[in-house]
Amino acid sequence: MITFIRKYLILNVFFLFLGVCLFLGDGQQMLIDVVGAGGVLVLVLIAFLYGKRQRELPLTPTLLFGGTILYFCIRTIFSDDIGYSVYTTVRMVEAFIIFYILYCFATDEDRKV
Repeated sequence: MITFIRKYLILNVFFLFLGVCLFLGDGQQMLIDVVGAGGVLVLVLIAFLYGKRQRELPLTPTLLFGGTILYFCIRTIFSDDIGYSVYTTVRMVEAFIIFYILYCFATDEDRKV
């Protein structure tokens, strides 16, 4: 069991934080946001400290995510509810970071799990 956890450390941490956020329940939105953002930071630290990069991110997804995040940033400037726009922009950045980590650091064997 311990070797499975060490071998698939990035996936285990990702699904651990996903499970915690899933089962916190309704009315706990602020707590879920804090746990989710902390989980992304922990995932970044684990990936860059213990992970070995398996592949580079292609240019097309990078440009698409970059364009989407740029759109969200511009929308934030002209929004009536800036707080909500910043919130959605942070969520998009977190989504890109998770995609990047799972794409670049996951092995072919990880995808079979």
